Amino acid sequence: MIKKSHKFLERILPFAVFGALWYLLIRHLFVYWNLNPQYSYGWFAPVICAYLFFIRWFTRPSPGPALSRGAQWVFWIAAFALLPTWVVEQPNPDWRLLSWLLTLEIVTLSLCAIYFVGGKSWLKHFGFSVCFILFSVPWPGTVEDFIIRELTQMATLITVASLNLFHIWALQHGNLVEVKTGLLGIDEACSGIRSLEATLMVSLFLGELYRTNLQRRVLLMFSGVIIAFLCNVGRTFLLCWVVANNGTGALSKWHDPAGFTILSICFFVLWGLTHLISRIPARLEPSKGFAPRPFPRGVVIALGAWLLVTVLSAEIWYRTHETGGTLDWSFEFPSTKDHFSDVRIPDALGDERRAASWTESDGSRWTAFFFKWKAGPPSSRILARCHRPEHCLPAAG
Repeated sequence: MIKKSHKFLERILPFAVFGALWYLLIRHLFVYWNLNPQYSYGWFAPVICAYLFFIRWFTRPSPGPALSRGAQWVFWIAAFALLPTWVVEQPNPDWRLLSWLLTLEIVTLSLCAIYFVGGKSWLKHFGFSVCFILFSVPWPGTVEDFIIRELTQMATLITVASLNLFHIWALQHGNLVEVKTGLLGIDEACSGIRSLEATLMVSLFLGELYRTNLQRRVLLMFSGVIIAFLCNVGRTFLLCWVVANNGTGALSKWHDPAGFTILSICFFVLWGLTHLISRIPARLEPSKGFAPRPFPRGVVIALGAWLLVTVLSAEIWYRTHETGGTLDWSFEFPSTKDHFSDVRIPDALGDERRAASWTESDGSRWTAFFFKWKAGPPSSRILARCHRPEHCLPAAG
């Protein structure tokens, strides 16, 4: 009976504790993956992490010594940081800084655990497969906005120039492309840029799969950026050509197939490039089945207890401080103004939405947008942040 309890503590309990940690992380990130099309590729990240760890397991080296006391300090600092991060995350699930903090804390705990059972040799061997989840975390808002805005404007500029080169009349308005039959909206012009982030993740995965050196992995990343940009230009050109020849009604038929085709082209071109620069896949020599050292019993018990305290304390705190009240507000449009007219906006934007234009007595022309999302669920906050003025209006022309 005693031996069975030792086996549980040494083998099953560490898997249960770290499985719970990764479950909390994935549950937090899946809201972004599910709602924001730019991060829909994030669903593949946990699967890729598990696959890379799995194939690395069969070639694992012999465990090395784990003598650094600094690793213990890092482990417990990351563990204690879980409590304030998780407490603040509950009412602010859309705060990307918290997403990065939570991911870094759980990744740090996982890396320290690998070090405890296998030393530096295991940390080096398995480290990338654990850190791969970082590439699915939403980018900081300012960085993301700048990159998407600049690359999309550049892609739109090249697309308009290419259309005119092929004698198809086109005019650029910010990130909008006007052709003789209609105007491509902001959502159509911007959504293709998500191939950039997905291609970066694919290039890193292929570099690890083929065990290429650092220089070749950097080359793959830069190649992935260029390939994604060129494919996005090709996609935008195709959609504009379709609209110019068949009208805006044909856009819905071609929009999604073009996006999936571009992602497929990016993947296969990158795969071919990886095979070319690597020549042959890395030969995986099976290891001699080196077993890890037992995970420190007291450490895993303490971490499991602290995880329970973290989750339960946050749940108890917010349930005991719920007020049940919500703040409701609305916006009154000046419908009595001259030349007042409603502006059509997509149905997907907001639970309540309205836009209108009017002219003031001094001749100035105004346009107002009102969006409202239901209070409560994290999805409402994330969707609201995706359509803030600094995100959408700069691309409006």
